[in-house]
Amino acid sequence: MKDLNQLFKKAEDFKRKGLLDNAIELYNEILAEDPDYEDIHAILGEIYYIKGDVELSVQNYELQIAKCSENCLVLYRLGITYYRATQFSKSIHILSNLLQKGCELDMAYYWMGLAYYHTGRIHKSIEMFETLRDKMPQNTIGCNNLALAYKTIGDYTKAIECFKQILAEDPAIVSVHYNMGLSYLGDMQIALALKHFQRVVELDPEHIAARKKLDEIYNDQEMLYSYGIAAPKDITNHEELDINFRIGEAYKGFSMIDKTFKYLKSLAIDKDKK
Repeated sequence: MKDLNQLFKKAEDFKRKGLLDNAIELYNEILAEDPDYEDIHAILGEIYYIKGDVELSVQNYELQIAKCSENCLVLYRLGITYYRATQFSKSIHILSNLLQKGCELDMAYYWMGLAYYHTGRIHKSIEMFETLRDKMPQNTIGCNNLALAYKTIGDYTKAIECFKQILAEDPAIVSVHYNMGLSYLGDMQIALALKHFQRVVELDPEHIAARKKLDEIYNDQEMLYSYGIAAPKDITNHEELDINFRIGEAYKGFSMIDKTFKYLKSLAIDKDKK
């Protein structure tokens, strides 16, 4: 008779060393002798998840749940695996049940938020990410996805607030600066959008999307003039850009486009004198 305990220890050693195929072979050998030995189906579910075989991962997690439907960690991993398999409705169902059981796994809200987002239920997605933010205020991943969801529904003010929170922790995240630029652009705060797109290019000179946005803004002369931004390629001082923007915006708000052009012209004349 095989020593299953010894086989299990050897399989665990293979798993620790990253020899996953060897580990799988031994775990299956154990299951052939004793289908109820330890939580091997849960272990196999984890290994197949690591290998990227979500179908076999789901199968093994489901077998484990069939034996013990109260295992919070296995339910959580099954919910994530359903998400990776793009079975979003099943992911939401499993993770909802998990939370209803009182399992304290707050990251379940994160995966539910993602699943709702991909099914087009953006407001439910926001609800999940907001709950995660309340429970884990320092979770920047959840905050970033919450900001993206806000941006999707056009709530740029809230999106910007979330992006600011992330940048307060790490001011050099390229993707956050880019999405903040998009949010300011959507909110028609052109000067601030330019700042963040310029920051993206400073951090990542090869960022094609940010360069494209800068070119689009710079080439839209009518928009720039209406917002009081004169010759933007010559302006390197962010404070000067802000001043131009605010003055031009004030004139535009009163439909005083002629006044905007006069203001810009006077700036050009003063610059030539200097």
